[in-house]
Amino acid sequence: MSRTRSWWAALGVSLAVVWMSPAFGRAAATFELREKEHISIIGNTLAERMQYDGWLETVLHARFPKHELVVRNLGFSGDEIATRLRSKNFGTPDEWLSGKAEPIGGYEENRFEGTNTRADVVFAFFGYNESYAGQAGLDEFKKGLTEWMTHTLAQQYNGRSAPRVVLFSPIAHENLRNPDLPDGRENNERLALYTTAMGEVATAHGVTFVDLFNTSRKLYEAAKSPLTMQGVHLNAEGNRQIAQVIDRALFGDPPAHRPEYLEGLRQAVVDKNIYWFHRYRVTDGYSTYGDRAFLTFVRGNPRNVNPKQAAEVAKEDILPTNYDVLQRELPVLDVMTANRDRRIWAVAAGSGAKADPKIDDSDTPPFIDAKTNLTAPPAFLTGEESLTRMTVGEGLKVELFASEKEFPELVNPVQIAFDTKGRLWVASWKNYPHWQPKTPMDDKLLILEDTNGDGKADKRTVFAGDLSNPTGFEFYNGGVIVAQQPNLVFLKDTNGDDQYDVKELLLHGFDSADTHHAINSFTFDPGGALYMQEGVFHRTQVETPWGPTVRQEDGGVYRFEPRTWKFEVFIPFNFPNPHGHVFDGWGRSIVFDATGGQPYYGPSFSTKKYYPAMETRQAPGPGKVRVRPVGGVELLSSRHFPEAMQGNMIVLNTIGFRGLLNYRLSEDGAGLKSEEVEPILQSADENFRPVDAEVGPDGALYFIDWHNPVIGHMQHNLR
Repeated sequence: MSRTRSWWAALGVSLAVVWMSPAFGRAAATFELREKEHISIIGNTLAERMQYDGWLETVLHARFPKHELVVRNLGFSGDEIATRLRSKNFGTPDEWLSGKAEPIGGYEENRFEGTNTRADVVFAFFGYNESYAGQAGLDEFKKGLTEWMTHTLAQQYNGRSAPRVVLFSPIAHENLRNPDLPDGRENNERLALYTTAMGEVATAHGVTFVDLFNTSRKLYEAAKSPLTMQGVHLNAEGNRQIAQVIDRALFGDPPAHRPEYLEGLRQAVVDKNIYWFHRYRVTDGYSTYGDRAFLTFVRGNPRNVNPKQAAEVAKEDILPTNYDVLQRELPVLDVMTANRDRRIWAVAAGSGAKADPKIDDSDTPPFIDAKTNLTAPPAFLTGEESLTRMTVGEGLKVELFASEKEFPELVNPVQIAFDTKGRLWVASWKNYPHWQPKTPMDDKLLILEDTNGDGKADKRTVFAGDLSNPTGFEFYNGGVIVAQQPNLVFLKDTNGDDQYDVKELLLHGFDSADTHHAINSFTFDPGGALYMQEGVFHRTQVETPWGPTVRQEDGGVYRFEPRTWKFEVFIPFNFPNPHGHVFDGWGRSIVFDATGGQPYYGPSFSTKKYYPAMETRQAPGPGKVRVRPVGGVELLSSRHFPEAMQGNMIVLNTIGFRGLLNYRLSEDGAGLKSEEVEPILQSADENFRPVDAEVGPDGALYFIDWHNPVIGHMQHNLR
């Protein structure tokens, strides 16, 4: 049996390399899929991105239309054989492949029961990130791959037999002939070495191996347009062609299918993958299965309590934990995913409208009501009423530009920015803290305009209405770059209707363990690089065409050059929860930590340290802010304000002082120092939560009010 499998592996390499060449004749099958088998796709960004276009799964179902295959994509940006960063209790690779998770937090249930993984077949995509170790790291890579292969083949993820593994090499680096990007020559030299090594390990274990490296080079040569975004990650057409390569290499010459059949099948696959992705890459995982999942809440006590306090409380007054509430939402997604599996099978096996049934999700388990621990329902003020509760600095005036009363979609605004037409864009986070299954996924990016010059918005346009957790955005290249954890997305309108019609996934791998700590406070530096930051509990790993995976744990500030695709850690520091980042006229940055409410002077500890190293020095900052927490910061530069205020640091505070604090900055040796002066404004409205501010093109200072009575995310159930 071992010899036969080795022969299959060798044939798989040959077929994958030469399938495009008619001189080699017809392709023969080297692998078999059986009815009702479960296939798990694991690996790096190459694997992860396959779910978004859906082509690999599409060709599998089209090849075996009556097999009722179950496919689950477990790809994760930046993954290597030996290094796979995950937040606490995310689950081990074996737990995900088997659909069996060890109990946590005193709960005895198997929280992966409904994932439907139980892998019969594992498609493994590794080697790209490891290849940056070059010749010197080759032996260690082969050793790690051998250990992983031995371990994996000894498992019984399906409960009956060892998994059948297909090992895929990395794709080649495509030379896009762009002076801003690497040409891929050095990368390809390394990738060739690692492809050969992977083939050798696969052959030694009797495992099928598909060489995508040499095949993709042939695809690039024949392509009339690029097949990758920046040389190393496939675009939609690249994913389609690589899926065809895999199909032919494993199963021989493909049957002919009508384009409309394949597209209908692909759309069904993509729809299923949306629900699976939100189940696998859980948002707010730290409150779903991490430490904050098990906080205890008590009726009438607006804080969480410790076990000793809980023991003294009547049982009926103990409220559901985050685990109780949020973990129940995951089986809902499991059922919704399984329902879409059945639609895929129907489309694959049939034709026409009857083969594309409507989805009936009435069989999902019920949600669990979180039940509030607030002592009384909150009272809300209108925007105009809120103005009457504000105390404004001498000589200043505050006016209402827009509110939820006129624009109901303006709920939970999290960041603002003005475009070149003078219009105010607002990221609206309706589904805070994250989307709940069976409800619309409709966080938004809004455009507000004052068309008659009366100082009030009178027109609203929804640029993007299908977002999820838009914790930050910035304009770039005629469009916008938007946070969509765990991804960074580019959206653009090309036909002038102010609604996006182009969507491109730029970067992957930003952790979403806690949306309060997720990438935020997007801002450009004077040189055109985009900065963002995240806090504790997060385990981020991002691939680029320039070098090894960029990894960071428990907080940091990132720098991304959209033009060159360079991505790096700007400040490797254990910020609890950084929010607010601004550059002065000299390009010096000030970063705020929301939790401590203190500013940090960026240049003083922006150091070249690579994971797992961190900057441990407490960097000097421009003085101290007297209250916490901080939601945002802006530097004032407008002739509408007195000369004495020019360059002042405006700090938006959300609890200890609900308002806009005002600090005068001055030089202090190589750094800055600050002096508090009269605040811009303070509000007596207990729901007032200013989180972002920006000087508008008219010279006024615009700020947004998150407006929420519940601001702490440890004191109350997340729902």
